[in-house]
Amino acid sequence: MDFIEPLHLSANVLTKHYNYYLVILSVIIAVLASYIAFGIAERVRATVITTHRLLWVIFGSISMGIGVWSTHFIGILALSLPLPINYDPNLTMLSVIPALLMSGIVYWLLSQHKPSTQKLIASGLLLALGIIAMYHVGMLAIRLQANIVYLKATLSFSIIIGFLLATTALKINFNFIKNYPIVSPKRQFISAVILGLAISSIHYIAMLATVFTSTDTGSTASTGINATVLSPIIAIITFLLFSIALILPTLFRQKEMMQQLKLNENALKVSATVFQAHEAIMLIDSHRKIIHVNQAFSDSMGYTDTDLSGAPVSFVYDKQQHDNSFYESYWDDIRQHGKWSGEFWNRKKNGDTFATRHTITAVSDEQNKVTHYVVFFSDITNEKLADKKVEQLAYFDPLTEMPNRRLLHQRLEHELSIAKRYHRIGVLLFLDLDRFKNINDSLGPSIGDDLLIQTAVRLQSLLRETDTAGRLGGDEFVILISAQDDNQAKALNTARNIAEKIIQTINTPYSVDKHELNISTSIGITLFNGIDATGEELIQKADTAMYQAKAAGRNTYCFYEQSMQESVDMRMLTETCLRTAIRDSELFLLFQPQVSNKKIIGTEALLRWKSSDLGNVALADFMPVAEETGLIKPIGQWVIETVCDQINQLDELGLTIPTISINISAKQFLQNDFISTLIDTTEQKKVKPNRL
Repeated sequence: MDFIEPLHLSANVLTKHYNYYLVILSVIIAVLASYIAFGIAERVRATVITTHRLLWVIFGSISMGIGVWSTHFIGILALSLPLPINYDPNLTMLSVIPALLMSGIVYWLLSQHKPSTQKLIASGLLLALGIIAMYHVGMLAIRLQANIVYLKATLSFSIIIGFLLATTALKINFNFIKNYPIVSPKRQFISAVILGLAISSIHYIAMLATVFTSTDTGSTASTGINATVLSPIIAIITFLLFSIALILPTLFRQKEMMQQLKLNENALKVSATVFQAHEAIMLIDSHRKIIHVNQAFSDSMGYTDTDLSGAPVSFVYDKQQHDNSFYESYWDDIRQHGKWSGEFWNRKKNGDTFATRHTITAVSDEQNKVTHYVVFFSDITNEKLADKKVEQLAYFDPLTEMPNRRLLHQRLEHELSIAKRYHRIGVLLFLDLDRFKNINDSLGPSIGDDLLIQTAVRLQSLLRETDTAGRLGGDEFVILISAQDDNQAKALNTARNIAEKIIQTINTPYSVDKHELNISTSIGITLFNGIDATGEELIQKADTAMYQAKAAGRNTYCFYEQSMQESVDMRMLTETCLRTAIRDSELFLLFQPQVSNKKIIGTEALLRWKSSDLGNVALADFMPVAEETGLIKPIGQWVIETVCDQINQLDELGLTIPTISINISAKQFLQNDFISTLIDTTEQKKVKPNRL
């Protein structure tokens, strides 16, 4: 290939003319060849058998190569010079080889589903270079009385333009492929036009880069095949090949469409059969609107197709059983995984609700876009009732419907683990009704059963939701107080208060079948921290303490550990003595002076108690009892009044003290009338408030 600079062109350059009908024809052939190439490429991707894929690749390469080759020679035939032009038959046939090689490489790319950007660029470049190679060989086949030289810049420009257009065409083709093996005519046509322009632009820009100069040493035009002979041959070969290339993929597509229609018809028959199954089915669109329901759905829910058509799917949901967070999680699972299965509550047309085993599946199209949802569900109300009955028999006492021994043990083990983990203390109480056997034997088992049922109701009414009352059997009950207190003193107080409430409640007369019955209970108590005893050991300890309570005369409670019992007994004695301390003048005040520069500027009143039964009692021992029992209110009022009297007495003696400080319990500040009572007292005692 000889190159020449434009400045060095001689005056004997031959003028080129073009038959524009043939130019247009060559462009049409290039576009048609590209369209056929993309169509056969779709066949390659749609074929799964390796041998068949290879045959389609070979056929596509030949079709595209011949199409590009025809574009070139018809473009050459469109050229007219003031000299006769003939073609060397051997070189003419040889020029098809670069076109076939180039087409084979392009088809290697087109046969892939997801080519990389690097492969697209490489294929576009090879396509452009292959066309230039074919063009050069084709130009060598020309026999005419002239020399052929090339403008290097223009020829390079043709390669660049061809490369850009070819790469763009291939890129558009693969960008349009959304889901194998669906064919998009729009994609195929747009890609074919751009690729056809790429092929044509390379040829005609290369023609612009080709310069013919007349000379006596040029090739001889008298040898070779004349254009009038060659053009019909090329036209016939191209026409036959294009006809085959257009017909074959169409026939295969028609065959596949018929097969797919047959499969769809069979699938529709299967779907229709499934839709009329005994399981309720609901079809929903992508906007969650009901499209269709089957007869099993109508029989189960009471709604017909007409009732629900266009209604939101939530119309049949029981919104009282499921909150908004449940529905959000429900649809999130469907969006992420395409389906959801589980228990669901629906509402019938008559308002009844029932549990279902619910499955919803998303249906997507070829572009993986959800178009429908299919819902299957079956009524599991009877199963739920059966499960509940089994659970009731396994974990609840059939007479009182309280937790039985098995469930009590499970909850006790759970509370032990909580107590151990969070360093808390819980309470276990063991109850036995006193002389219940006498009532049962004298009035009959039915009266005894009614008495046990009423006792269960009374016990449960005393407890919090976190606590458990259960029946072990006979007239024995267990109360489990959840581990919440963080020290033993608080836990002991909690246990004592609950035991006293239980005794008071059980002592209230029972009315059973026109009989008024009086009964009492003995209670054994033990504490637990989750470390030093198992659940079974705790029940045994509480049982032992319960027998101690019976031995102590019944209708009372005892703690399992002696130290606990002594602590509770002391507290009860303290409370009893404290209630008479004011009346018996056992409370008194000590005044601690506050001195500055050897002068008394104030005093602090300190409460003390000397009991006739307990002796001197420390403030730390009796003040908590006073606060818990409410005795702090009269004691606090006595302190205020006594201090006011003391101020007046000191003033009369001429020993005026500016202020006397009084300690006030937080419990007193919570009293609504504390301020008004304080003001009334100072006014009655005629003491200025700022003296306190």
